[in-house]
Amino acid sequence: MSYNAFAIVSVLEGNAILIHMEHMESINGSRPASFEATQRERVTRVEEKICAHMEAELGEIRKEVELIKKLKLTEHITVKRNIEKANEALEKENEILRDMSARLRKLNETLMKEAA
Repeated sequence: MSYNAFAIVSVLEGNAILIHMEHMESINGSRPASFEATQRERVTRVEEKICAHMEAELGEIRKEVELIKKLKLTEHITVKRNIEKANEALEKENEILRDMSARLRKLNETLMKEAA
């Protein structure tokens, strides 16, 4: 039962208690002490039910928050690894380009010597 539905049921129970109390007052002229004690017990039980339900929901929310934190950390680690892999690939490409540049310089020097 959702918290809203639980709260509605609790309010309805409370209204029924009030109606019963008013009825007893109209019959007896006052509320019996045992009735007051019973009503306090009922209110306490309803409050305990609401608190227990809210604590359960809070526990679920805490679990979801922890899961989100773990997912964000995992996502961060994945992004960091992808960046590291991309940097490694760029370094390899730079090495290849430097090697090709050196070969082209040597080829250019050779061609210049042959042309002279």
